[in-house]
Amino acid sequence: MVKRLASKLLRIAILDNQGQKIGRLNDIIIETRTGNMIYLVIDKMDSEVVSEITQQLPTGESVIPISVAKFSDDSVTVDRVKLKLLSLKKSLKKRTILNKSSENMPDA
Repeated sequence: MVKRLASKLLRIAILDNQGQKIGRLNDIIIETRTGNMIYLVIDKMDSEVVSEITQQLPTGESVIPISVAKFSDDSVTVDRVKLKLLSLKKSLKKRTILNKSSENMPDA
């Protein structure tokens, strides 16, 4: 396992698995109870496809789950297929919750 200082990771290039530059790593969100990294915060999304399926922050930055990222010495690679699947899964879950709540509403 390679160990690196977090400060050396900031501003590292974020690429998709096709080698297209997405942006740069701006921050890392950590679960404080476990110490696990859970999200990467990307300063600027250069890819329209990826920006459509990532969560946008009010600051204009994008958040990508760590589960779709792979770190190398000089970049982070984001698996677009995994990211798209996570996005679809989240969308289906939200739709299911909305459908269930509308079924329980009284008729007007």
